[in-house]
Amino acid sequence: MSFKVKQMEFEITPSGRFKSREYRPGHWQVYFSHKGEQVFLQKWHDGNPLKSEDDADKLIAYLEMRGYDPKEWGKDNTYHFDEAAKVWLNLSTCSKDWLKERKRLIEKEFIPFFGKQDIREIKTIRVDQFRKALQDRGVSDKYVKNVMGELRAFFRFHRKSIPELPEIRKVEVQPKVINWLSSEEQDAIFEFIPEKHIRIFEFLRGYGTRLNEACGLKPDTVFLDSEIPYFVLVNTIDKSGNLKERTKTKRVRVLPIVPELAWIFETEPRATFEFERDGGKCYTSRAINRIWERASKKANKAYGVQILNAYNSLRHSWASQRLNEGFPLEEISAVLGHSSFEMTRKVYAQYRPERLMSVIKGRGVHRMFIGVNNEGEQVKLLQGKRNFRNEMVGGTGIEPATSGL
Repeated sequence: MSFKVKQMEFEITPSGRFKSREYRPGHWQVYFSHKGEQVFLQKWHDGNPLKSEDDADKLIAYLEMRGYDPKEWGKDNTYHFDEAAKVWLNLSTCSKDWLKERKRLIEKEFIPFFGKQDIREIKTIRVDQFRKALQDRGVSDKYVKNVMGELRAFFRFHRKSIPELPEIRKVEVQPKVINWLSSEEQDAIFEFIPEKHIRIFEFLRGYGTRLNEACGLKPDTVFLDSEIPYFVLVNTIDKSGNLKERTKTKRVRVLPIVPELAWIFETEPRATFEFERDGGKCYTSRAINRIWERASKKANKAYGVQILNAYNSLRHSWASQRLNEGFPLEEISAVLGHSSFEMTRKVYAQYRPERLMSVIKGRGVHRMFIGVNNEGEQVKLLQGKRNFRNEMVGGTGIEPATSGL
Protein backbone atom coordinates (compact mmCIF):
# COMPACT_ATOMS: atom_id res chain seq x y z
CA MET A 1 0.00 0.00 0.00
CA SER A 2 1.25 3.48 -0.86
CA PHE A 3 -0.07 7.07 -0.55
CA LYS A 4 0.96 10.66 -1.13
CA VAL A 5 1.37 13.47 1.41
CA LYS A 6 2.33 16.90 0.07
CA GLN A 7 3.48 15.41 -3.25
CA MET A 8 5.68 12.82 -1.43
CA GLU A 9 4.97 9.12 -1.82
CA PHE A 10 5.31 6.78 1.14
CA GLU A 11 5.29 3.02 1.48
CA ILE A 12 3.70 1.61 4.61
CA THR A 13 6.14 -0.84 6.18
CA PRO A 14 5.88 -2.67 9.51
CA SER A 15 7.67 -0.87 12.37
CA GLY A 16 8.22 -1.75 15.97
CA ARG A 17 8.85 1.85 17.01
CA PHE A 18 5.56 3.51 16.02
CA LYS A 19 2.27 2.02 17.13
CA SER A 20 -1.34 3.13 16.81
CA ARG A 21 -4.59 2.60 18.68
CA GLU A 22 -8.16 3.84 18.79
CA TYR A 23 -8.38 5.57 22.13
CA ARG A 24 -11.98 6.75 21.53
CA PRO A 25 -14.48 5.70 18.89
CA GLY A 26 -13.40 7.42 15.67
CA HIS A 27 -10.28 8.90 17.30
CA TRP A 28 -6.88 7.39 16.70
CA GLN A 29 -3.40 8.14 17.94
CA VAL A 30 0.15 7.17 17.14
CA TYR A 31 2.40 6.65 20.12
CA PHE A 32 6.10 5.95 20.53
CA SER A 33 9.13 6.74 22.71
CA HIS A 34 11.44 9.68 21.96
CA LYS A 35 14.55 10.34 24.07
CA GLY A 36 13.09 8.38 26.96
CA GLU A 37 9.71 10.14 26.92
CA GLN A 38 6.41 8.85 25.62
CA VAL A 39 4.90 10.85 22.74
CA PHE A 40 1.25 10.73 21.63
CA LEU A 41 0.10 12.23 18.31
CA GLN A 42 -3.63 12.54 17.61
CA LYS A 43 -3.29 15.01 14.74
CA TRP A 44 -1.18 15.79 11.73
CA HIS A 45 1.10 18.81 12.12
CA ASP A 46 -1.47 20.81 10.10
CA GLY A 47 -4.13 20.11 12.73
CA ASN A 48 -6.15 17.44 10.91
CA PRO A 49 -7.17 14.67 13.38
CA LEU A 50 -6.58 10.95 12.87
CA LYS A 51 -10.11 9.62 12.25
CA SER A 52 -9.29 6.07 11.22
CA GLU A 53 -6.71 3.35 11.37
CA ASP A 54 -5.76 4.22 7.79
CA ASP A 55 -4.96 7.79 8.91
CA ALA A 56 -2.79 6.42 11.71
CA ASP A 57 -0.96 4.09 9.29
CA LYS A 58 -0.25 7.02 6.97
CA LEU A 59 1.17 9.03 9.87
CA ILE A 60 3.38 6.10 10.87
CA ALA A 61 4.70 5.87 7.28
CA TYR A 62 5.39 9.61 7.29
CA LEU A 63 7.32 9.36 10.56
CA GLU A 64 9.28 6.37 9.24
CA MET A 65 10.34 8.39 6.21
CA ARG A 66 10.93 11.84 7.73
CA GLY A 67 11.70 11.02 11.34
CA TYR A 68 10.20 12.75 14.36
CA ASP A 69 11.07 16.41 15.03
CA PRO A 70 9.39 17.77 18.20
CA LYS A 71 9.44 21.32 16.80
CA GLU A 72 7.42 20.23 13.77
CA TRP A 73 4.72 18.73 15.96
CA GLY A 74 4.62 21.40 18.64
CA LYS A 75 6.00 18.95 21.18
CA ASP A 76 9.32 20.73 21.83
CA ASN A 77 9.55 21.47 25.57
CA THR A 78 12.90 23.26 25.33
CA TYR A 79 11.22 26.58 26.05
CA HIS A 80 8.99 25.33 28.86
CA PHE A 81 9.91 27.25 32.00
CA ASP A 82 10.63 24.12 34.03
CA GLU A 83 12.98 22.72 31.38
CA ALA A 84 14.64 26.08 30.74
CA ALA A 85 15.21 26.45 34.50
CA LYS A 86 16.96 23.05 34.62
CA VAL A 87 19.28 24.10 31.79
CA TRP A 88 20.05 27.38 33.61
CA LEU A 89 20.82 25.50 36.82
CA ASN A 90 23.05 22.92 35.13
CA LEU A 91 25.10 25.59 33.32
CA SER A 92 25.41 28.00 36.28
CA THR A 93 28.97 28.76 37.36
CA CYS A 94 28.19 30.21 40.78
CA SER A 95 29.45 28.80 44.10
CA LYS A 96 28.06 25.58 45.58
CA ASP A 97 26.22 27.49 48.30
CA TRP A 98 24.68 29.86 45.77
CA LEU A 99 23.86 26.95 43.47
CA LYS A 100 22.07 25.20 46.31
CA GLU A 101 19.98 28.30 47.02
CA ARG A 102 19.25 28.75 43.30
CA LYS A 103 17.99 25.15 43.09
CA ARG A 104 15.77 25.76 46.12
CA LEU A 105 14.22 28.88 44.57
CA ILE A 106 13.59 27.08 41.27
CA GLU A 107 11.78 24.22 43.01
CA LYS A 108 9.96 26.25 45.67
CA GLU A 109 9.14 29.55 43.94
CA PHE A 110 9.60 29.53 40.15
CA ILE A 111 8.26 26.19 38.87
CA PRO A 112 5.13 26.14 41.11
CA PHE A 113 4.15 29.52 39.60
CA PHE A 114 5.39 29.42 36.00
CA GLY A 115 5.19 25.65 35.45
CA LYS A 116 5.44 24.76 31.75
CA GLN A 117 4.77 28.24 30.38
CA ASP A 118 6.73 29.09 27.25
CA ILE A 119 9.45 31.49 28.39
CA ARG A 120 9.17 33.31 25.04
CA GLU A 121 5.60 34.27 25.90
CA ILE A 122 6.04 35.41 29.52
CA LYS A 123 5.28 39.13 29.66
CA THR A 124 5.95 41.79 32.27
CA ILE A 125 2.43 41.52 33.67
CA ARG A 126 3.00 37.83 34.45
CA VAL A 127 6.23 38.71 36.27
CA ASP A 128 4.35 41.40 38.24
CA GLN A 129 1.76 38.78 39.22
CA PHE A 130 4.54 36.54 40.49
CA ARG A 131 5.98 39.37 42.58
CA LYS A 132 2.51 40.17 43.98
CA ALA A 133 2.03 36.51 44.91
CA LEU A 134 5.28 36.60 46.88
CA GLN A 135 4.30 39.80 48.71
CA ASP A 136 0.84 38.43 49.52
CA ARG A 137 2.52 35.59 51.41
CA GLY A 138 3.96 38.16 53.80
CA VAL A 139 7.63 37.46 53.12
CA SER A 140 10.16 40.26 53.69
CA ASP A 141 11.00 42.85 51.05
CA LYS A 142 14.59 41.60 51.16
CA TYR A 143 13.44 38.08 50.25
CA VAL A 144 11.29 39.41 47.41
CA LYS A 145 14.25 41.42 46.11
CA ASN A 146 16.52 38.36 46.17
CA VAL A 147 13.97 36.15 44.41
CA MET A 148 13.28 38.75 41.72
CA GLY A 149 17.03 39.18 41.25
CA GLU A 150 17.35 35.45 40.53
CA LEU A 151 14.41 35.62 38.12
CA ARG A 152 16.14 38.48 36.31
CA ALA A 153 19.29 36.33 36.06
CA PHE A 154 17.20 33.48 34.60
CA PHE A 155 15.75 35.62 31.81
CA ARG A 156 19.12 37.18 31.03
CA PHE A 157 20.60 33.70 30.68
CA HIS A 158 17.97 32.89 28.02
CA ARG A 159 17.94 36.37 26.45
CA LYS A 160 19.00 35.13 22.99
CA SER A 161 15.97 32.83 22.88
CA ILE A 162 13.42 35.42 24.02
CA PRO A 163 12.19 38.06 21.54
CA GLU A 164 11.56 40.63 24.28
CA LEU A 165 12.70 40.25 27.88
CA PRO A 166 10.02 41.01 30.47
CA GLU A 167 10.73 43.94 32.75
CA ILE A 168 11.72 43.03 36.31
CA ARG A 169 10.69 46.05 38.33
CA LYS A 170 13.02 47.25 41.09
CA VAL A 171 12.15 46.21 44.63
CA GLU A 172 12.85 48.95 47.16
CA VAL A 173 14.26 47.67 50.45
CA GLN A 174 14.95 49.75 53.53
CA PRO A 175 18.65 49.40 54.40
CA LYS A 176 19.31 47.03 57.26
CA VAL A 177 20.58 48.68 60.43
CA ILE A 178 24.23 47.76 60.93
CA ASN A 179 25.32 47.30 64.53
CA TRP A 180 28.99 47.62 65.35
CA LEU A 181 31.41 47.65 68.26
CA SER A 182 33.82 50.26 69.54
CA SER A 183 37.47 49.32 69.95
CA GLU A 184 36.92 49.16 73.73
CA GLU A 185 34.06 46.69 73.29
CA GLN A 186 36.23 44.60 70.98
CA ASP A 187 38.99 44.61 73.63
CA ALA A 188 36.54 43.15 76.14
CA ILE A 189 35.64 40.28 73.80
CA PHE A 190 39.26 39.60 72.85
CA GLU A 191 39.94 38.77 76.51
CA PHE A 192 37.96 35.58 75.94
CA ILE A 193 39.40 34.55 72.55
CA PRO A 194 41.63 31.47 73.07
CA GLU A 195 45.30 32.22 72.43
CA LYS A 196 45.55 29.64 69.64
CA HIS A 197 42.94 31.59 67.62
CA ILE A 198 44.13 35.11 68.38
CA ARG A 199 46.17 35.64 65.17
CA ILE A 200 43.28 35.36 62.71
CA PHE A 201 41.00 37.49 64.89
CA GLU A 202 43.62 40.24 65.24
CA PHE A 203 44.03 40.10 61.46
CA LEU A 204 40.27 40.49 60.93
CA ARG A 205 40.10 43.30 63.46
CA GLY A 206 43.07 45.12 61.97
CA TYR A 207 42.21 44.86 58.27
CA GLY A 208 38.42 44.50 58.12
CA THR A 209 38.58 41.77 55.47
CA ARG A 210 35.74 39.38 54.75
CA LEU A 211 35.86 36.28 56.92
CA ASN A 212 36.36 33.92 53.97
CA GLU A 213 39.23 36.07 52.65
CA ALA A 214 41.13 35.72 55.92
CA CYS A 215 40.48 31.98 55.89
CA GLY A 216 41.88 31.66 52.35
CA LEU A 217 45.06 33.70 52.86
CA LYS A 218 48.10 31.63 51.87
CA PRO A 219 51.74 32.05 53.02
CA ASP A 220 52.91 32.47 49.42
CA THR A 221 50.78 35.61 49.09
CA VAL A 222 52.43 37.27 52.13
CA PHE A 223 55.56 39.26 51.29
CA LEU A 224 57.47 40.30 54.42
CA ASP A 225 60.81 40.95 52.70
CA SER A 226 59.47 43.67 50.41
CA GLU A 227 60.50 47.29 51.00
CA ILE A 228 56.94 47.83 52.15
CA PRO A 229 55.66 44.44 53.42
CA TYR A 230 52.29 43.48 52.01
CA PHE A 231 49.88 40.60 51.41
CA VAL A 232 47.54 39.78 48.55
CA LEU A 233 43.92 38.70 48.94
CA VAL A 234 43.14 36.39 46.04
CA ASN A 235 41.64 33.22 47.58
CA THR A 236 38.64 32.43 49.77
CA ILE A 237 37.34 29.43 51.71
CA ASP A 238 33.63 28.61 51.36
CA LYS A 239 31.41 27.47 54.23
CA SER A 240 32.22 23.83 53.53
CA GLY A 241 35.98 24.40 53.71
CA ASN A 242 36.66 24.33 49.97
CA LEU A 243 39.32 26.62 48.49
CA LYS A 244 38.17 29.08 45.82
CA GLU A 245 40.82 30.90 43.83
CA ARG A 246 38.87 34.14 43.68
CA THR A 247 37.36 36.74 45.99
CA LYS A 248 33.71 37.72 46.19
CA THR A 249 34.19 40.55 43.71
CA LYS A 250 36.72 38.53 41.64
CA ARG A 251 39.30 41.25 42.23
CA VAL A 252 42.81 40.83 43.58
CA ARG A 253 43.46 43.15 46.53
CA VAL A 254 46.91 44.20 47.76
CA LEU A 255 47.16 45.58 51.32
CA PRO A 256 50.24 46.78 53.24
CA ILE A 257 51.32 45.11 56.47
CA VAL A 258 51.33 47.83 59.11
CA PRO A 259 54.22 47.58 61.62
CA GLU A 260 51.88 47.22 64.59
CA LEU A 261 50.40 44.05 63.06
CA ALA A 262 53.56 42.55 61.57
CA TRP A 263 53.75 40.06 64.50
CA ILE A 264 50.67 38.31 63.07
CA PHE A 265 52.75 37.11 60.12
CA GLU A 266 56.12 36.64 61.87
CA THR A 267 55.50 33.08 63.02
CA GLU A 268 56.51 29.64 61.81
CA PRO A 269 55.50 29.12 58.16
CA ARG A 270 52.21 27.28 57.76
CA ALA A 271 51.86 24.34 55.39
CA THR A 272 48.91 25.51 53.33
CA PHE A 273 47.20 28.54 54.86
CA GLU A 274 48.51 31.51 56.81
CA PHE A 275 45.96 30.82 59.56
CA GLU A 276 45.36 27.19 60.47
CA ARG A 277 43.47 25.41 63.22
CA ASP A 278 44.41 22.25 65.09
CA GLY A 279 45.64 19.55 62.76
CA GLY A 280 46.52 22.01 60.01
CA LYS A 281 42.89 22.53 59.03
CA CYS A 282 41.81 25.80 57.48
CA TYR A 283 39.41 28.13 59.24
CA THR A 284 35.91 28.65 57.85
CA SER A 285 33.47 31.51 58.43
CA ARG A 286 31.32 29.11 60.46
CA ALA A 287 34.22 28.23 62.74
CA ILE A 288 35.11 31.90 63.21
CA ASN A 289 31.51 32.75 64.08
CA ARG A 290 31.35 29.92 66.63
CA ILE A 291 34.56 31.02 68.37
CA TRP A 292 33.44 34.66 68.35
CA GLU A 293 29.97 33.83 69.67
CA ARG A 294 31.38 31.96 72.67
CA ALA A 295 33.74 34.84 73.50
CA SER A 296 30.95 37.43 73.03
CA LYS A 297 28.64 35.66 75.45
CA LYS A 298 31.35 35.65 78.11
CA ALA A 299 32.10 39.34 77.52
CA ASN A 300 28.40 40.12 77.68
CA LYS A 301 28.10 38.37 81.02
CA ALA A 302 31.24 39.98 82.41
CA TYR A 303 30.98 43.52 80.96
CA GLY A 304 27.57 43.85 79.31
CA VAL A 305 29.02 44.06 75.80
CA GLN A 306 26.37 43.55 73.11
CA ILE A 307 26.43 40.21 71.32
CA LEU A 308 26.95 40.55 67.54
CA ASN A 309 28.11 38.11 64.90
CA ALA A 310 31.75 38.10 63.83
CA TYR A 311 31.06 39.92 60.54
CA ASN A 312 29.43 42.91 62.26
CA SER A 313 31.88 42.86 65.16
CA LEU A 314 34.98 42.88 62.95
CA ARG A 315 34.42 44.00 59.34
CA HIS A 316 31.50 46.40 59.88
CA SER A 317 33.08 47.68 63.08
CA TRP A 318 36.38 48.31 61.28
CA ALA A 319 34.63 50.46 58.65
CA SER A 320 32.43 52.32 61.16
CA GLN A 321 35.37 53.09 63.45
CA ARG A 322 37.42 54.46 60.54
CA LEU A 323 34.52 56.65 59.43
CA ASN A 324 34.19 58.16 62.86
CA GLU A 325 37.94 58.78 62.91
CA GLY A 326 37.51 60.93 59.80
CA PHE A 327 38.91 58.72 57.04
CA PRO A 328 37.25 59.34 53.65
CA LEU A 329 34.85 56.79 52.21
CA GLU A 330 36.96 56.35 49.08
CA GLU A 331 39.94 55.07 51.07
CA ILE A 332 37.79 52.86 53.28
CA SER A 333 36.15 51.40 50.16
CA ALA A 334 39.57 50.54 48.71
CA VAL A 335 40.57 48.56 51.82
CA LEU A 336 37.21 46.81 52.09
CA GLY A 337 37.39 45.71 48.46
CA HIS A 338 33.86 46.72 47.52
CA SER A 339 32.97 46.37 43.85
CA SER A 340 32.16 50.09 43.74
CA PHE A 341 32.48 53.18 45.91
CA GLU A 342 28.69 53.49 45.74
CA MET A 343 28.42 50.24 47.70
CA THR A 344 30.53 51.69 50.53
CA ARG A 345 28.60 54.94 50.55
CA LYS A 346 25.27 53.14 50.57
CA VAL A 347 26.18 50.83 53.46
CA TYR A 348 28.25 53.04 55.75
CA ALA A 349 27.65 56.73 55.05
CA GLN A 350 24.88 57.01 57.65
CA TYR A 351 26.85 55.38 60.47
CA ARG A 352 28.88 58.31 61.77
CA PRO A 353 27.10 59.37 65.00
CA GLU A 354 30.23 60.75 66.67
CA ARG A 355 31.05 63.00 63.72
CA LEU A 356 27.42 64.14 63.45
CA MET A 357 27.29 65.28 67.06
CA SER A 358 28.78 68.70 66.29
CA VAL A 359 26.38 69.17 63.38
CA ILE A 360 23.38 68.55 65.61
CA LYS A 361 24.65 70.83 68.37
CA GLY A 362 25.68 73.63 66.04
CA ARG A 363 28.37 76.24 66.67
CA GLY A 364 28.62 77.95 70.05
CA VAL A 365 25.92 77.63 72.72
CA HIS A 366 22.76 76.22 71.19
CA ARG A 367 19.61 77.84 72.62
CA MET A 368 17.76 74.57 72.09
CA PHE A 369 19.77 73.03 74.95
CA ILE A 370 21.16 75.86 77.06
CA GLY A 371 19.50 78.86 78.70
CA VAL A 372 20.59 81.63 81.14
CA ASN A 373 18.64 82.41 84.32
CA ASN A 374 18.30 85.78 86.11
CA GLU A 375 21.52 85.15 88.02
CA GLY A 376 23.44 84.75 84.74
CA GLU A 377 23.91 81.02 85.26
CA GLN A 378 23.60 78.55 82.38
CA VAL A 379 20.86 75.97 82.84
CA LYS A 380 19.76 73.03 80.69
CA LEU A 381 16.53 74.00 79.03
CA LEU A 382 14.92 70.61 79.54
CA GLN A 383 15.80 70.56 83.25
CA GLY A 384 14.31 73.95 84.10
CA LYS A 385 11.89 74.44 81.25
CA ARG A 386 9.06 76.20 83.11
CA ASN A 387 11.27 78.61 85.11
CA PHE A 388 13.34 79.48 82.06
CA ARG A 389 10.27 80.28 79.97
CA ASN A 390 8.86 82.42 82.79
CA GLU A 391 12.08 84.40 82.98
CA MET A 392 12.00 84.97 79.21
CA VAL A 393 8.66 86.83 79.59
CA GLY A 394 9.81 89.00 82.45
CA GLY A 395 9.52 86.66 85.43
CA THR A 396 5.77 87.21 85.69
CA GLY A 397 4.97 83.52 85.97
CA ILE A 398 2.73 83.82 82.94
CA GLU A 399 3.27 81.28 80.18
CA PRO A 400 4.11 82.84 76.79
CA ALA A 401 1.48 82.67 74.09
CA THR A 402 1.52 79.54 71.93
CA SER A 403 0.51 78.95 68.38
CA GLY A 404 -2.19 76.53 69.40
CA LEU A 405 -0.49 73.63 67.60
